Amino acid sequence: MLTRKERSLLLALRTGSVWPAERRHRLRGAPSPLCSDCGERETVAHLFLSCSALSTHREALTRAFKQLGLPSATVDDILHPIKSFDLVSAYIRRIKEVQPIINAVVEERFKEALEDAKDVDRLVASGTMSTSQMSKEKPLLGLPFTAKNSIAIKGMRQDAGSVFWHGRRAVEDAPTVAFLRAAGAIPLALTNVPELCMWDDSQNLVDGCTRNPHDTRRSPGGSSGGEGSLLASAGSLIGLGTDIGGSVRIPAAYCGIFGHKPTAGVVPNTGLLPDVGENLEQYNCVGPMTRFAEDLPLLLKVLAGNTTDVFRLNEKVNLKTLKLFYMDNEGSFYISRVVPDARRAVRRVVQYLKGAHGLAESRLQLLEERFGAFLWFKFLGVKDPKPLAEMYRPGGFNTLVELLRYLVGAGRLTLAALAACVIAWFCSFRSKKEGEAYVTSVENARDRLEETLGDDGVLILPATPNVAPFQNQDLALMDSSSMTALFNLFKVPVTVCPVMRSADNLPLCVQVVAKRGNDRLCLAVAREIENRFGGWLDPSGVLRAMATILGSCRELLVELAVYLWCTVTRLVFALWFCWKKPRPLPPVTDELLLRSATSLAADIRNDKVKSVDLVSAYIRRIREVQPIINAVVEERFEEALKDAEEVDRLVTSGTMSASQMSKEKPLLGLPFTSKNSIAIKGMRQDAGSLFWHGRRAEEDAPSVALLRAAGAIPLALTNVPEMCMWGDSQNLVDGCTRNPHDTRRNPGGSSGGEGSLLAASGSLIGLGTDIGGSIRIPAAFCGIFGHKPTAGVVPNTGLLPDVGENLEQFNCVGPMTRFAEDLPLVFNVLAGSTTMRLRLNEKACIILWLSVLVNLNMLKLYYMDTEGSLYISRTTNDARRAVRQVVRYLNETHGLQGHPLQLPELRFGTFEWFKVAGVKEPKPLSEVFRPGGFNTVVELLRHLVGAGRHTLAALVACIMKQLCRFRSKPKGEAYATSLENVRDRFEETLGDNGVLVLPAATSAALFQNQDLMFFDSAGMTSLFSLFKVPSTVCPVLRSADNLPLCVQVVAKRGNDRLCLAVAREIEKRFGGWIDPSAKVQGRA
Repeated sequence: MLTRKERSLLLALRTGSVWPAERRHRLRGAPSPLCSDCGERETVAHLFLSCSALSTHREALTRAFKQLGLPSATVDDILHPIKSFDLVSAYIRRIKEVQPIINAVVEERFKEALEDAKDVDRLVASGTMSTSQMSKEKPLLGLPFTAKNSIAIKGMRQDAGSVFWHGRRAVEDAPTVAFLRAAGAIPLALTNVPELCMWDDSQNLVDGCTRNPHDTRRSPGGSSGGEGSLLASAGSLIGLGTDIGGSVRIPAAYCGIFGHKPTAGVVPNTGLLPDVGENLEQYNCVGPMTRFAEDLPLLLKVLAGNTTDVFRLNEKVNLKTLKLFYMDNEGSFYISRVVPDARRAVRRVVQYLKGAHGLAESRLQLLEERFGAFLWFKFLGVKDPKPLAEMYRPGGFNTLVELLRYLVGAGRLTLAALAACVIAWFCSFRSKKEGEAYVTSVENARDRLEETLGDDGVLILPATPNVAPFQNQDLALMDSSSMTALFNLFKVPVTVCPVMRSADNLPLCVQVVAKRGNDRLCLAVAREIENRFGGWLDPSGVLRAMATILGSCRELLVELAVYLWCTVTRLVFALWFCWKKPRPLPPVTDELLLRSATSLAADIRNDKVKSVDLVSAYIRRIREVQPIINAVVEERFEEALKDAEEVDRLVTSGTMSASQMSKEKPLLGLPFTSKNSIAIKGMRQDAGSLFWHGRRAEEDAPSVALLRAAGAIPLALTNVPEMCMWGDSQNLVDGCTRNPHDTRRNPGGSSGGEGSLLAASGSLIGLGTDIGGSIRIPAAFCGIFGHKPTAGVVPNTGLLPDVGENLEQFNCVGPMTRFAEDLPLVFNVLAGSTTMRLRLNEKACIILWLSVLVNLNMLKLYYMDTEGSLYISRTTNDARRAVRQVVRYLNETHGLQGHPLQLPELRFGTFEWFKVAGVKEPKPLSEVFRPGGFNTVVELLRHLVGAGRHTLAALVACIMKQLCRFRSKPKGEAYATSLENVRDRFEETLGDNGVLVLPAATSAALFQNQDLMFFDSAGMTSLFSLFKVPSTVCPVLRSADNLPLCVQVVAKRGNDRLCLAVAREIEKRFGGWIDPSAKVQGRA
């Protein structure tokens, strides 16, 4: 038995943060327990990086892993720390990748940073400081950071992109940089700014123009635009910016990252360029910029130095007690220039906070916000200001003369700098008294805002009126800082949080504002927004929609063409088969055939049902339905009856007790069937191929051996398509298997024989394989339950065909049953020694926890009712209705709020699968069908003259594979990596308690050969095979044609138990297995 500590360690490993502090894509779950040794939360990061009782934890975890059958090496893999040298090297490589595209870095210190990283690694290895000591004294130890080219880093440039200051180098670190260095952080590079940081983009005459990584035609914002662009491109881990009118928040908003402007006066703001004068210096703040909201509090603590207590960051924020205010425009009375997308982002955040935490929202009107940028420029003329011209150039300049120089191509200042000087002149006060009255009015407005917010209030509003503008667009209307500048004058804390993408696929962000000193409220709300909306928007992600109108039109035309072709195909085949009558199935008369495997196994163990009677009943049923559906290709009835007699003798003898049999032989006496590609000793294993016909298995596949060891009895082999490589079940050896609900239709494939026989009550337990949907498609078309496990759980050897190392990783063996309660029973047996744990890669090990009871009321529910199309869906209305009914039921019964999910990659999932089949030196598909391969054109000609040796489906599969191949190996590997990134984001969305409900197929069962015209069967399934996630198909209702309609339930890898629990709940409400013979009786 595991001790409490060992159990808590395993729980922390399952639900806590991932051990490298830099890896933020953690697997979110329930809160971890408290550490018994030091009282801190038992996350993995705490246990293995900062807890003083590290050796004790290691020993406990080693003992726990030993009892679970894991080698001790696994513990070392999990505890293996990331080296600072490796981390810094990774960011250097990334900077070198993206710099030619975005032009964000103006000076680097890569060599020095690597040396600093080596020093860190030596310090950690020496053991001079304990992990807890490093956590307290050097919380940023070994982490690289970048800063904008206006903050002093000793020995590096500090010219802020000015021709007049070019060549100036910092003599010493700015206080904020010194704080970061003292905390162990390593400066890596300087990033670009507008000239003297006085505009809302990031271009100057020294270092050129920085581009937005989401759309390189657009501005990244300013003045910390180089930081925003580099962070969004994953070229920096921590960014240091300054904010005097929005210079942290505007780039954060335009680049889709997090940025925080602290309460003014708390973080030191010396060591900066330009010298803005005493008047403006009070509004200038140094603040952190990151991709992950959880990093902001850590950095703010470091940057605040001795004044950290002002922020009260250690105080826990109760979101349910917040007062929520919002503005969805810039305070205008009649016509707002805030775009609808930006307003929608605010409304979505407010709606989420209202629903999740029960907050009552209040609309706020802040009239001063309308022209915030011009209000800021007015402050330049208050209290003996330093002229703006003197900030740009020592001694100042004549703006008109410099403008003329610019027009003739001899300018020494950017047009933005000249525009700023002109605006400042226009906004100047006529008298000092007028300026002081203006300051008083702004302070009064701030006091009114803070009085409204109080100590527990936050204001949500757009970060900018629009998405990132095109380069130089701000010269026509300086609108970027209109939503930010006023809060600098108010000196209040503000955090920018990414929420969603616009119609142009650009980031849309909101600002969270609180009263001075209440930075912790902003940061807590930012964490909550990240949890719901995903946070950082990756510009390199493959989930991006088309970024241009031309791309959108192309997508629309493609989807329209696919929809029309699919619709025409369905209509043509419906007309072709309307004259043929389906053959009805005889009704089920034996009560044993209508019982679940779980109940039958219990009765056999207790000698209430004889195994011989059960096996005989299924043999009779197979003989009844086989002439109609043609599902069985080989049987072992006599041997099965002998095995059943031995089972009955064992039960009668009393050698084993019922409880002992339940543990050691949970499937005792139950017959099962398997598809003709899984090895059963002495039986055929040719997968319907002429070239493999006659081959017999010399030994059982591991999955079959596990079932036999559990007491199950193999009864028959069922039909498959040639080499299991199509979405139907017909071949040149055994002919065509028919769907029992309508014999004119396809039962699906490749486990179609299993699906057809199970639906016809000819089998109790079916064994299938799934590499792209081969379990789920037949289950969906035939109206039964089928489960594709997490890849790697069930042994997948002893199978035909040999698909090669590349595709083998996606191939899964899984159960197919008529009753949902049988899936966990069979799956527990098939998982064998991996029932308790599954190793995902060298550094990650998750636990399946199949025996843990699932609380459905605690689930997160996501749904898709289409195939992910952007404009036109080919998913039928009946299939969409099935999803909506399941979501509505779960909402009404368990209070689950369904959240729509968009997964565009699912649209053409079959082609995605064929593309991945061409990655990493694949085995040619023709060699899968025939040893040595064949010429597809020659075989196609043979087929046309009636001398074919392969099915037409096999030839079409080879052609599709050829069309989807990559021209180069690097492109294929990059594509595979991009899909893994999509999977990681998908799993992060689901978390440890989330499920996705979507159609199992775009329509009900297809007519025979319809898939040859448009291979759509695997469209809803193949992507999840590439993701390696578990998926369960559940029958829900009948279509207008009286055919089964099913849904898929998908979860994160290792969370098979969630899929199975939801399947049980769906069966309880909708009835489960759809009996095709009952349908005939109903019609009669």
